[in-house]
Amino acid sequence: MSPRKDFNRSAVTNGKRPFLRRIAGGATEASRRYADILAALFVERGGVEAMTVAVQEACRSYCGLAVRMEELHADLVAGKPVANSTLCRVSNSLTRARCAMGEPPTKRAAAKPQALAVPAPGSGTPAPLVHRIERNASL
Repeated sequence: MSPRKDFNRSAVTNGKRPFLRRIAGGATEASRRYADILAALFVERGGVEAMTVAVQEACRSYCGLAVRMEELHADLVAGKPVANSTLCRVSNSLTRARCAMGEPPTKRAAAKPQALAVPAPGSGTPAPLVHRIERNASL
């Protein structure tokens, strides 16, 4: 099956618009912010061509939730009532969306631990060096 021509695909697929529907009255502040975050996420992950459709959709979900969280924070500092449950739900959803996107390729490569080897005492043969991190009981 050959790829579809650009003129047969949606504007979202072609990268012309961040949303499926046009926004009445022009772009809003929230839509511009959404588009900015989406563009940054796509660049961070190597562009649309390097991403699966599922990751692209996870990025879109993340953008919507990030904009919503920014709106809630703005309301909160402006003294408007914001339910703690709403903040928690959006925050938890944002975390799940971030996990669904996965780490950007550059961060994945940097996150791999380097294997360290030191000679085992008396053997002359390198053995893996293992570091244990113990939990602080006071936390």
